[in-house]
Amino acid sequence: MDIIQLSYHRNGVCGDGFYTGIIKTDDNERKVFTHFPDCNEEGEIINGNNVRTAILDLDILKEKEETRFMENSWRGDHYHDFIVDAIVDYNKEIVKKWEQKHNKVVWRVWWER
Repeated sequence: MDIIQLSYHRNGVCGDGFYTGIIKTDDNERKVFTHFPDCNEEGEIINGNNVRTAILDLDILKEKEETRFMENSWRGDHYHDFIVDAIVDYNKEIVKKWEQKHNKVVWRVWWER
């Protein structure tokens, strides 16, 4: 599997933040995901027991505009570990780029695992 696109979004000013992106599977299918991360007490993203990952087939969504369960639903737990690892790497890269640009060290607790 490969991550084609990954980004972080906020749910307004008071909602939980989430990640969304596109995965290309080993079968060359494109899946869009939404993931609400679990964090430990220090704020680090963890691969917890609570899978909060939704998966939809992008081509079915585009061609049929279909979102109904059993018509365009995929097991988030099959993609969860891959997505969490990609998010952790993504966050580390953002911090690294910011530090290089501003020549400062960022407080990293949230991104380290």
